[in-house]
Amino acid sequence: MIAWVLASYGFLALAGERYALVAGNNVGDLDDVTLRYAEEDAAKVVDVLQDVGGFKPENTVFLKGSDADSF
Repeated sequence: MIAWVLASYGFLALAGERYALVAGNNVGDLDDVTLRYAEEDAAKVVDVLQDVGGFKPENTVFLKGSDADSF
């Protein structure tokens, strides 16, 4: 995913205002194994979008540990 962001940065820079919704949740369904790093990885994606991709913090929403109803 990060490679895609870096590769498409030139194209996206021409697109004008950009918005991102990034979600990370370590907990899935009751019968799913709890993940260790999904929330941390999603936070890193937000950082890359803002630092490298030029996304403004006010245009970036990070949902950590949220369920489907939060969308």
